[in-house]
Amino acid sequence: MSFKVEISDYLLHDILPLVERPARYIGGERGSIKKDFAKANARIVLAFPDVYEIASGNLGHEILYHILNEHPDFLAERVYAPWSDMEKSLLDNSIPLFTLENKIPAREFDMIGFTVPYELAYTGVLTILNASGIGFESKGRGFPIIGMGGSCAFNPSVMSKYIDFFNLGDGEENIVRIGQIIADARNEIDKHRDDENLKLSLLEKIADLPGVYVPAIKIKSKSKAIVENLEDAPFPRKAIVPYFGEMKNRITLEVFRGCTHGCRFCQAGYIYRPYRKRPKNLCIAIAKESFEHTGHNEISLSSLNTTDYPELIELIEEIASLRIGRPVTISIPSSRIASFSHEMSQSLKRYTTGSVTLAIEAGTERLRKVINKHTSDEEIINTVQSALLNGFGEFKFYFMTGLPTENKEDVEAIVELVHRIRKIYGDLKSRNEIPHNLNFQIKVAASNFVPKPVTPFQWCAMDDIPSMIEKHGILKPIRSIKNAKLRTHSAEMSFLEGVISRGDARIGNAIETAWRMGSRFESWSERLDINLWLDAFEKDGINPNHYIRERSLDEEFSWDFAPTGIDKKFLRREYEKALRGEETEDCFEGDCIGCGLWKETCSRIERRK
Repeated sequence: MSFKVEISDYLLHDILPLVERPARYIGGERGSIKKDFAKANARIVLAFPDVYEIASGNLGHEILYHILNEHPDFLAERVYAPWSDMEKSLLDNSIPLFTLENKIPAREFDMIGFTVPYELAYTGVLTILNASGIGFESKGRGFPIIGMGGSCAFNPSVMSKYIDFFNLGDGEENIVRIGQIIADARNEIDKHRDDENLKLSLLEKIADLPGVYVPAIKIKSKSKAIVENLEDAPFPRKAIVPYFGEMKNRITLEVFRGCTHGCRFCQAGYIYRPYRKRPKNLCIAIAKESFEHTGHNEISLSSLNTTDYPELIELIEEIASLRIGRPVTISIPSSRIASFSHEMSQSLKRYTTGSVTLAIEAGTERLRKVINKHTSDEEIINTVQSALLNGFGEFKFYFMTGLPTENKEDVEAIVELVHRIRKIYGDLKSRNEIPHNLNFQIKVAASNFVPKPVTPFQWCAMDDIPSMIEKHGILKPIRSIKNAKLRTHSAEMSFLEGVISRGDARIGNAIETAWRMGSRFESWSERLDINLWLDAFEKDGINPNHYIRERSLDEEFSWDFAPTGIDKKFLRREYEKALRGEETEDCFEGDCIGCGLWKETCSRIERRK
C-alpha cells in the first residue's frame, strides 16, 4: 500500500519537526503492538478525542487495545486528536490522519471506535473525523463504521447524527463480538467500502449485542453491557509506556469496578454498577508483570473507592514485596472516609508520598445526607487526625458547590471545616504528637455540580455562571488559612458541560457549529472560548439555559430510551428521598434497593464486598 511509505517519509522529514511535541504522532512505544494490516480480518482504530498525553492515561482505551491485538485475526491501532498545529499541517498538505502503529490513514480501517469519557471532548471526535477525511453524518456514509463508548454514550442523542452505534457499559466482550462480525464480512467490506447498505447490514448484527444502540435501527437491547466476572476479564500486563506522559508515569491497576454506595450526583456510580472485584492474587500477578515490563516504581490502585477493597492492606503489602531493594510508591486516587481506617493509614504511609485524598463533597452533614454520602463531621475529623498521627501531612479534599438544596451556610461550612482541620494539626503539633518538621498542606479542590443523565439528580437545576462564581467567592477565605490552598473549577467549563450532558440532537448540531467556528479542546481551560459557544448556540436558535433548568418529574429525557439497565422509577425514588434528606444503604451490604439490575446481573453475583 503506497500511502504507508508516502505518509511516513513526508511526515518525518517535512512536518513533524515543525509541530509541537512531535512524539505525539510517531508511535513505536514499548508495549505498543504492530501487526500486518493486510493479514488482519478485522481492522479497528481505537480513537480518543484528546491529545496523546491525555489519551495515554485512559485505562479502558488500553484494555480494548490489548484485547483486540491478542486475537490472531484482529488488528487494533491508535489515533488521537491532533493538536491545532498538526491538524492544520495535515489539512494543508492533504495528508489524512493516520494511526500511530503502521501510519495508515484511519479511514482505511473497518471501524473507528471512540472512547469518550467527558462531554467537552465532542469537538475532538469531529476533529478526528475531519482530519481523516471522513464525512460527519452517519447517514450516507459507508466504511469505516464509527462507534462510541465511555460514559458519554449513556446520552446517545447528542451525537446520534455522527455515530453509527453506541456501546453502553463494559466493552471487553462486545469488542470481540464486533471484531468477529467485521471479520466475517472481510471480503464484502474490501469490495464495497462505500456501500451504506453493507454497513447497515453489519450494524443490524451489532445491534443484537447487549448494551448496543444503533440510531438507524430499532432498539433491541434493554440493559447495558456488563462483564460479570473480573477474574476472567482480560487486563493488560504489558501496557504501553508513553514517550512522555504527565497522565501516565505509573502503572494503573483496576482492583474493582462499579460502586453501590449510591452518591446521588455520581454518574459513574450508577452506570458502572454493580460492584465486581478483581481477586487479590490476580492483582498481584498483574502488578508483578507490569513492574517488570514498564520499569515504573509507582502503581495506582484504581477504582471509584479503592479503600473499599476488602483485602487492601494485604494487597498493598504483597505488591510492595515485589520490589524488594527498590523504591515503590502505591497511590490511592481517592479514599472513602468511612473505610479509611487507622490500620490502613499505617500501612499506606510506608509506600505512599504522604498524601491523602478524601472526597468529602459537602460542608454540612445535612447536605451529605441529601447526596447520600454517609459521612459525618466526626468521621472526617477522626480520619484526618488518624492520618496525621501516622505521618501523613498533605491532604487533598474534594468539595462541590451548587448541590441540590444547598444554601449559603452549606458553602460557608466548607471554610469552617478547613479551619477545624487546620486546628487539629496545630493542636497535635503543640502536644508534640506529630513531628515538627511534618510538611503539612491542605489542598481544597472545589468543583461545580453538574446534573448528569442516569442519576437521581438528573431532574435538578444547575447553577448559572454568575452563581458559580459567587460561591467561589464565599470559599476565598480558605486561601488565608495557613497551609491551605484553594482551586476552583472553571464556571464557564462547568456551564458548557452541563448544557451538553443533558443535551439532545440540537446540542449535537451546536457542537458542530462551534467546531466549524474554530472551537477545539474545550477541556483545556486556556482553549475554551465561552463567547464562541454562546454565539454558536444563538446561531442555531438554542437557549442554553433551557438545558440547565430544573426538570419536572414527568418529563421525558432525550436519553430515556437508551439501554442503561437502571430503572427511571428507582432514580426518581432516590431523588425524592434526597429532597427529604433520607439516605439509602449500600445494596451490596444490605438488601436489594431495586435499581433495575437484579434480573439482569445481580442475582448471579455474590452481593457482599
